[in-house]
Amino acid sequence: MSYQDGWAALHLEMPPRVPRTEFSAEMHWDLVNAVIGSSVSWQSSQEEQLQASAKFIKAWNYDFVWSTLINEQHLHGRKTDMGHAVYAAGGVDRREPKESPFKDVEDVYTFDPEEEYGVFSRQELIKMFEEAYAVNCSRYPEAVNCSGVYITMFSGFIAVFGWEMLLLAAGYNARRFGEVAKRWERWISQFFEAFAETDIPIFMCHDDITWTSGAVMPPAWYREFIFPAYRRLWQPLRDAGKIVLFTSDGNYTEFVDDIAAAGANGFVMEPMTDMEYVA
Repeated sequence: MSYQDGWAALHLEMPPRVPRTEFSAEMHWDLVNAVIGSSVSWQSSQEEQLQASAKFIKAWNYDFVWSTLINEQHLHGRKTDMGHAVYAAGGVDRREPKESPFKDVEDVYTFDPEEEYGVFSRQELIKMFEEAYAVNCSRYPEAVNCSGVYITMFSGFIAVFGWEMLLLAAGYNARRFGEVAKRWERWISQFFEAFAETDIPIFMCHDDITWTSGAVMPPAWYREFIFPAYRRLWQPLRDAGKIVLFTSDGNYTEFVDDIAAAGANGFVMEPMTDMEYVA
């Protein structure tokens, strides 16, 4: 059974079959239609798409469904819309970039996320997490589900500043940018602390810390400002008995040991990261 196999794998047990998951296959409508015999497209209603995705996930026997809740939609203030390149069939997800509200590096260095976005009610966050998780469980009852944070650290910087201002600020004065990272950690911690009080057993931490070629910043900078932040952010989750899974695009092979030492129980990776090394 999918749930039992997925649960076993997350607890480092070896079920009779190798557990399976996919990332976004259930949203490629030509593939979905070929597998389940539907006729869904990007023009279909959201409910039709969700139902088709759920049938596809069951047909392909997903043992685990990737999900996060906290993303840039929770940034109720300044942020940078970099647009979106073509990924979906027909290029329907393409979006042109907009001008960033951050005009120079000083705008970045003086940015305070708590002043910009405020603090959420702890009980409201707990409710949000648990309600979203319940929806996932009802939609994909035969798989292990999770929830978590998409904009943990580096992905938060990307969402707020955009790549151009991020790279300018980090390159011009990496230490001052590190102070921005510390303030971001303090603000984002509210979501991790709230999750620790939920009944959800699996936490997904997403943070795109690398490119296809590897690190964006000097490794020493990550080891001073990013991985210690992970350790602090994940500690309440670990204390509450949660399984912490880490996701990043790109090649983060050189940081696998750092991420494991910070407290990650498992990794989600692209083919660039060396799975043999992780194993």
